[in-house]
Amino acid sequence: MHSTILRLLHLKQRTAHLRDQNATARRARFTPRAAGLLFPAVCFVVALASFNAAQQPRTAEQPDMTIDAATRTQVIEGTLKHLREGYVYPEVATRMEQAIRERAAKKEYEGITSGRQLAQRLTEHLQAVSRDKHLRVNYRAAKLGDDDIPGSARIVRRAPEGGGSPADGAGGRRIIREPGGAETPAGGAPVVVRRAGGGAGEASGNLGLEKVETLDGNVGLLDFSMFDPSEEANAKVSEAMSRLADTDALIIDLRRCRGGARRTITLLMSYFFDKSIHLSDAYDRIADSTQESWSLADVPGRRYGQKDVYILTSNFTFSAAEDISYTLKNLKRAIIVGETTGGGAHPVMGRRLNDHFFVMVPFARYISPITKSNWEGTGVEPDIKVPAAHALKIAQLAALKKISARKTDAKASAQLKGLIETLQREVDELKKESSKS
Repeated sequence: MHSTILRLLHLKQRTAHLRDQNATARRARFTPRAAGLLFPAVCFVVALASFNAAQQPRTAEQPDMTIDAATRTQVIEGTLKHLREGYVYPEVATRMEQAIRERAAKKEYEGITSGRQLAQRLTEHLQAVSRDKHLRVNYRAAKLGDDDIPGSARIVRRAPEGGGSPADGAGGRRIIREPGGAETPAGGAPVVVRRAGGGAGEASGNLGLEKVETLDGNVGLLDFSMFDPSEEANAKVSEAMSRLADTDALIIDLRRCRGGARRTITLLMSYFFDKSIHLSDAYDRIADSTQESWSLADVPGRRYGQKDVYILTSNFTFSAAEDISYTLKNLKRAIIVGETTGGGAHPVMGRRLNDHFFVMVPFARYISPITKSNWEGTGVEPDIKVPAAHALKIAQLAALKKISARKTDAKASAQLKGLIETLQREVDELKKESSKS
């Protein structure tokens, strides 16, 4: 306990130091243009890290409770209502409702008295129609508070108008929180803003950025378990990019990353372009509007330039981690190494069903300006398809070969040659082991 407290105090002091160091730089770079670029990204935060929305539902961890027929009806009808009103594809919502009602007519749910089982069964049946891994009915044994529903809407900032102050008053639009969770700028269309919760990275005390290293051969490495939305996390990303600015290639390890905040991946991607680039669009069914997302015109510190970037993926890689992989791959700005990712591309919002159940409703979809589509249901296909466990060495080897081809210094070339030969032997051994299994 004592060591944990000391660690938290140290983190707090370091965060305060970073905030003081970067305050002036942030004020200088937060231009009206930057505000306009950041706000859409904030509006489409994917709040996944807190509830681990893929194939391992947290409902299984909950103590069970007995439910009656009235509760079953409340959960089923509430789920169908929220899907009708908010699911990103209305026609799919209709098919899901038809499928659930057909099962109900056959009395498939009548015998369920377990809260945990009802949530799991409804999730399975809804995903069987939608194939949407973000869509889940969730059960909690403890009574749900307003902050216990991941992805539920809340006000996180004021929307600047015409480059004015984000605060209420002159130049700003007042955002009103509605009972259903939507937020409506006065006189404008509703904008839904998600709350991003904690996850593996938060629990580790690293705000999702688990490792910042320079590997042999001057190859940088960033390892993310999540993309935390906080200012502290963004400062940590900027500090890491400054530290690795002089590396000859960069590897971003997302093999155990379940997602997180889009504003954070937007910041990270901005280091790999020399100017503001159109990254993607996001269609919001609730607002019936499409917003563009662009990389930032200005970033703290130095940009990474056009040096090679490799992204490591696994079948566990999900959501915002897939977003950055898909976006940079299609912009020809990164090489993806590893396995096909999980296939979750829809931002979600939490909707309460009662004191113990809520449903996560995918209400928006990303649209690549290049492919006119996204990775929902298919995942991101790697450029170099290898087992996830081998991806780091294979990416490092590929990076070193390209770096070596550019070297003119004889001594540096000889050192790289030795590294490449060593890594090649290790990679060949990995391939042999894989062929045996």
